[in-house]
Amino acid sequence: MQTIIVPNGGDGGALLVTLTTAVPVALSDPAVRDALRATSHLAHAMLVARDDRMRNRFAKMAVGSANLAVELIEAAFGPLDQDRAIVYQGTDNGFTCGSNGKPPIPFPWPAKNIGTIDDLMRSRVVAPDIIDLVRQAKAQGSDLGLLVEAPQRLAEQLGVSLSEKSAADLALLSPDAIGRIKDPVQREAIGLFHAVLKDGRFTDTWFERPYEVARELNINISEAALLRSIAVVNTDTDMAGFGAHIAVGIVWAGVCIAVGTAFVGQMNPIDSLIEDRSGVAKL
Repeated sequence: MQTIIVPNGGDGGALLVTLTTAVPVALSDPAVRDALRATSHLAHAMLVARDDRMRNRFAKMAVGSANLAVELIEAAFGPLDQDRAIVYQGTDNGFTCGSNGKPPIPFPWPAKNIGTIDDLMRSRVVAPDIIDLVRQAKAQGSDLGLLVEAPQRLAEQLGVSLSEKSAADLALLSPDAIGRIKDPVQREAIGLFHAVLKDGRFTDTWFERPYEVARELNINISEAALLRSIAVVNTDTDMAGFGAHIAVGIVWAGVCIAVGTAFVGQMNPIDSLIEDRSGVAKL
């Protein structure tokens, strides 16, 4: 089955990828490009909607738009893969979807580095007292697991002032919190993080090379969890729109470690919206 990869909004064409080859194709029909662009915007709106009611409404619209894009593309080029039909990258944000009628999955674009400590502090992703605690823990050879298991107790041991909010933010990554994370992929990714803390050797590389680190630690990790570990999330003011998602970013640079961005909670299931309306028989 085929996947169509659409860079730069499709203005320069696309790549039709099969199991054996990749063929450049023109997207000459402006309706196709508009449908893809609309789907990308709706998928992003679904992601940042501030309440469940609006999120579900945007999701329904995104499903309809994605189905229409799949139908138009399949009419021109034949059946697309049920799970990986379209990968679309616009000038701002993108999405991927199958031809099975499931909601499109948005992704941020362009990619952004997690940033320096100063960047994270300026964007208020990481509070200065967390950075101070991390530095002191690393410098004094403390048990790094205490950063998330007992941050307030660790702060007292090191003589560092830690606010209640910062302690609560760190506790979101504690082992006890794993059971409250609904998303199994996120649970797996944070499980790798805990193993890294316990081992102590890969605190400055695990988020960039999760596959290699997982092998070194003899941990079996799924492809989805690997992708979640390396995904770079925009940390600007749009974070306020994630609603129930709680972002915690911590970076060790030199004396610090990158914990990355963790999300607790997930969007409500919308399986009732799934309907294959492409009209093309799947082989």
